Amino acid sequence: MLYTIMVVDDEIIEREYIKSIVLKYPNRYCLVGEANNGKQAINIALDKGPDVIIMDISMPLLDGLESSRLIKLEYENSIIILNSAYSEFEFAQKAISYGLDAYLLKPASENEIIDTIESSLRKAKYQSRGIMISNEKENIDIREYPYNLVDNIVSSIEVKDIDMLEKSVEDLLKRLKALAIDADKYRLFIINTIFTIMRTLNNIMDDNVSNTFRSEEYLERVSRASYWHEIYSLIEEFLSNVIALLRNSYQYTNNFTLLVEKYIEENYDKKLTLDKLSDVFHFSPAYLSRKFHQEKGCTINDYIRNTRIRHAIILIESSSLSIKHIAIKSGFSNVSHFNRVFKSVTGSTPSDYKAKGVN
Repeated sequence: MLYTIMVVDDEIIEREYIKSIVLKYPNRYCLVGEANNGKQAINIALDKGPDVIIMDISMPLLDGLESSRLIKLEYENSIIILNSAYSEFEFAQKAISYGLDAYLLKPASENEIIDTIESSLRKAKYQSRGIMISNEKENIDIREYPYNLVDNIVSSIEVKDIDMLEKSVEDLLKRLKALAIDADKYRLFIINTIFTIMRTLNNIMDDNVSNTFRSEEYLERVSRASYWHEIYSLIEEFLSNVIALLRNSYQYTNNFTLLVEKYIEENYDKKLTLDKLSDVFHFSPAYLSRKFHQEKGCTINDYIRNTRIRHAIILIESSSLSIKHIAIKSGFSNVSHFNRVFKSVTGSTPSDYKAKGVN
């Protein structure tokens, strides 16, 4: 498959260098445009719609970050690779929040540029279709990288499933540890993995985590590491901190079930669903349901139902409210449903229960 490439850089030497590399692979890439400033980049991108844009950060008229953000608003599926110097690592934080796809460090070698383009294409292809693309026909020497495991980590963060996150991290570290390769072989893949995970964290969390998490520090340390074992230690530390951060933000405590019970007790008269509780406690519905059942021995829906019936009984015994009003105050949308549920739990209808109480 032929992919269209656009190169954006205000330095003509850098621009020509990247173009010369892209043009070496005419069966793989097609150069559709180049720009020397941010505004020009936007105009060409909107006109040509390139598959991949290699974007410099520091440019006149409009910087690369803002240009990328505006392009992404129009073409969300465009792959934008940020091309920056070591001194610009502080911009990684913004790049993550803008949804950019990869980070390339100047001065990058030909292999690093091609690796980054290909790794970005592989990630995009895998995430959109669930498959991996092969580069054998194009004779591009790209080593296999476990993007399926990175994708599992991203998915577990998005659905806020701690168990799946821990398992996915364990699997990725096991695969990386078995590689035992030279530092330069997967350096950019690791950088892009960190970059992708930080972008995902930033998307799902209320606060910008990049400041407290020091994501740009991890990126820089990996880029400067001399040996593979250093890079492995850094990605291991990074992923461990991700787990710790999410455990804290998801209110993962030993009193988890008590927190859910308390919320149901205080909101039983409102519309309560598993999805609603999932939003409140920042867990995936599947994890929330499984965890609650393990600790309480019943489903969340059963617990909500029993809580409502318990409060309905209190109202029947202590008030003169009609059955209709009791149903509403107990969180039921209609009397018919209330009657059916009440009888299934107590063995009698609300009216019979009330009559027995009067007698």
